[in-house]
Amino acid sequence: MGRRKTKLALELIQDDKARKVTFRKRKNGLFKKAFELTTLCDVKVCTIVYEKKSEGKLAPPQTFPAKFEEVKEIIDKYKSNSSKIKKVQNLADFYATQTMQVKKEIVKLRTKSYEEKYPTWDDRLNEYSLDQMQELLNNLEAKIQAAHKIHNMMMIDSKKPAIQDYIPPMVSEYPLILNFLSNSFS
Repeated sequence: MGRRKTKLALELIQDDKARKVTFRKRKNGLFKKAFELTTLCDVKVCTIVYEKKSEGKLAPPQTFPAKFEEVKEIIDKYKSNSSKIKKVQNLADFYATQTMQVKKEIVKLRTKSYEEKYPTWDDRLNEYSLDQMQELLNNLEAKIQAAHKIHNMMMIDSKKPAIQDYIPPMVSEYPLILNFLSNSFS
């Protein structure tokens, strides 16, 4: 008949002597498994165990492999390769990163759309002379002023604050406004 296995509860062993015996047995089992893994599978394995002495101090570490040079070589190889491994993200980090990328893309597309819809410069203006540009500027300012006047009249009727209170007038050329108004409404 086989021997029945009993599992130890995973909690600190209270009895000091039993804890030391269990530690030594499990440490030896760990080193045996590391040796078997290295021998059978031809892989490099490093195990470092620090034993706590009864005074609370740590004993010198016990390692597998026993030679310090081999341990250092495995640790150096791990350090050099660990920087090449991509960082693992949890689901929340992944979605946060994706959200930021989508928001950046949206900003780029909106900017491009606004530039196409509302260009800052029209190439036809390059052909205008200085006098034509000045005339265009005066006409635009007059139309803005006329719009301010019409808006103010509408606001006075509705007794709401006028937009002119917030936006200063561009040009105070009254004859141009009259000219514009007479041309616009005739």
